[in-house]
Amino acid sequence: MFTKVERVADTDSYVVCSQEEVIALEAEWQTLLARSECHPVFSSHAWYLAALNCFSDLSPRVLVLRKNGEVCGIAPLVWDAAGSQLRFVSDLADYQDFIVPADSLATANQLLDAALSSNAGIAAHEARTLCLVGLRQNAVLTRLMSDSAKRDLEPHDCWYADLSAGYDAFLATRSGNFRYNLRRAQRRAEQASVGVEEVRSDEFDPEQVPELFLRLHLQRFPDKLFSRPEPQAFCRAVLPTLFVAGSVRVFVLKKNSTIVGMHLTVQGRRNLAIWNGGFDASIGDLSPGKLLLDYQFKTVCQERLHGYDFLRGDEAYKQSWSTHRNTIGGYDYATLAAGR
Repeated sequence: MFTKVERVADTDSYVVCSQEEVIALEAEWQTLLARSECHPVFSSHAWYLAALNCFSDLSPRVLVLRKNGEVCGIAPLVWDAAGSQLRFVSDLADYQDFIVPADSLATANQLLDAALSSNAGIAAHEARTLCLVGLRQNAVLTRLMSDSAKRDLEPHDCWYADLSAGYDAFLATRSGNFRYNLRRAQRRAEQASVGVEEVRSDEFDPEQVPELFLRLHLQRFPDKLFSRPEPQAFCRAVLPTLFVAGSVRVFVLKKNSTIVGMHLTVQGRRNLAIWNGGFDASIGDLSPGKLLLDYQFKTVCQERLHGYDFLRGDEAYKQSWSTHRNTIGGYDYATLAAGR
């Protein structure tokens, strides 16, 4: 079931079980993340720590692998008391993986062995409920599995727009109706004095990013995820930090000088991805999503990034803007244990 890889020589593994130890790992965590293929936002130290602090049922179980004293592998796991499982820290992150240098399957395999065998201080009852979700097709954990391994957890589609040929080439692949509706939305926005721009931390108070997002988002979805206190606390904990770092980028719709719509995007290594957004009900008839996406697509092309990622979700608007889709899935411990 598993890809055969050799063990990493001269390494020691241990588990971090306190917030203080997690905080102390920040510099080494981020250094290793930069050498990996993990998503730079969803696998970041800031994202993990914010989720740990804001969701009350989580306790840290970070598996760390060191070689000659240097961190060479991190499994950013938590013990979820409510779900009785060892898992990745946040369902708000679409892409997950173990953090290892690019293509270091042996290191990822050793981390997985540590989690499954409980030889790094993880209690036996925790290890029996290991759950790994949000794995892309090219994730190191996915590549550890042989072709015969069964994805035990429900897969999800992630729609994606390949923009490597440029904006005009992309637009030429859309239908005439798509292009007509886009031009119509842009004309109507101009008539209503509504424009699109990206705001940066030197011109917009970072602490206001989560407040603006929650206000606009909850106008559209008053009873969904972000109506709960813990996800709101998570937004307030992580968004200002990542906005200042440039990892979360904020695109807004302004009517005159007032922000009436926004998309929060996360910066990938070779793409931009929409994480969430919202808009004021007063501009609902102006196709705010089209206006924001078109501006972001142009930004991606200007910055010579490869594409735009819509992350999880099968909404019709995502399909209309996309060129193809990728799949993310996962494995639980029952599936893994059969091959161990």
